[in-house]
Amino acid sequence: MDSTYPGKPVIVNAWALGRDSKYWTEPERFIPDRFLECSIDYKGNNFEYIPFGAGRRICPGISFADAIMKLSLVVLLYHFDWTLPNEMKHEDLDMTETFSVGIRTKDDMYIIPTLYHPSPVD
Repeated sequence: MDSTYPGKPVIVNAWALGRDSKYWTEPERFIPDRFLECSIDYKGNNFEYIPFGAGRRICPGISFADAIMKLSLVVLLYHFDWTLPNEMKHEDLDMTETFSVGIRTKDDMYIIPTLYHPSPVD
C-alpha cells in the first residue's frame, strides 16, 4: 500500500520488522546459529536488518563486533605458535572445501597453541 502524507512524520516500527515471521523463524528466540548460513548482508541493504539501521545510522555494534573479531584473531596469531597434533605433517591436512554461504574445510582442523615469548629488544 503506497501512501503519501504531506507534512506528517512517518514512523517505521523497527521492532515489528525485526520480529517478522516472514523473514525469521522463531523470531522471539535467541538463535545465533541462524546467521551462519545466511545469504543476506548486515550492512543496510536488506530490509530484514533494518532494525539495526542503515547508512550513517547503522548500529555501531556491528562495526565494533567486526573489528573485535579481527583483532582477536590477530592477537591469537601473535601470542601463540600453532602446531599440528601427534606429529602430523602439513601434507597430511585435508584442505577439501565445503561450499555454503562461505567457504570452509570439509573436516574440522585441530591445532595446538604454544605460548610465544618474543625475544626482548635490546
